[in-house]
Amino acid sequence: MSEVPDTFYLSLGENCLPDNILRRHGLETFSTVYSSGRSNIDYALHLESEDYAYLLSQKYLYYDHVGAAKVVRNRRYSKADDIYEALQSNGFEFTHHDVIADA
Repeated sequence: MSEVPDTFYLSLGENCLPDNILRRHGLETFSTVYSSGRSNIDYALHLESEDYAYLLSQKYLYYDHVGAAKVVRNRRYSKADDIYEALQSNGFEFTHHDVIADA
């Protein structure tokens, strides 16, 4: 029987970086909605308050670009304090998944 760790780490992070750092240090991570997206704490609080009910709603999803890369954003989650870099305040971003085409 394997031992259960005392501490668990979840990536709430910006564009996979926290997951990659945890892996580099040999720590187990768990996939979350934030693991491969671009977000900020205000979006996370809004998502949590609505139990993620509108995260994949076609009504709020649209294509955008980050440089040459095409990404999907959710415009429902785009209100945030004016403390973030522009890239983290354009709406919740699905950086590595096309949830519009995959629907």
